[in-house]
Amino acid sequence: MADSLSRKRCPFYGFHWPEKTRALHDSGGNECALDFQANGPCKMETNGKEPEYDSCPLIRPIRALLESAGRHVTFYPAEIPDGISMAEWTRRATARTRGAR
Repeated sequence: MADSLSRKRCPFYGFHWPEKTRALHDSGGNECALDFQANGPCKMETNGKEPEYDSCPLIRPIRALLESAGRHVTFYPAEIPDGISMAEWTRRATARTRGAR
């Protein structure tokens, strides 16, 4: 699981989700893949909070939808160029304890 250790505890942090695709691409920054309109930075981080999947206000209302799409959407992080399912990437990103960096 070394590939996600330096990342935030949100699988969508640092990714861009192009419209009408099932592929999220590593943006190398603090972009939130769920900010479909503006491709802006993480709202939690902008508000001085640590990005966290389980407490993100953007995820709460669509969490069931995201989880149901877990096998059908692919993330392409820089450390896994061949891609990884959303379900597995989410598991890896959220498995770490909050204090791990």
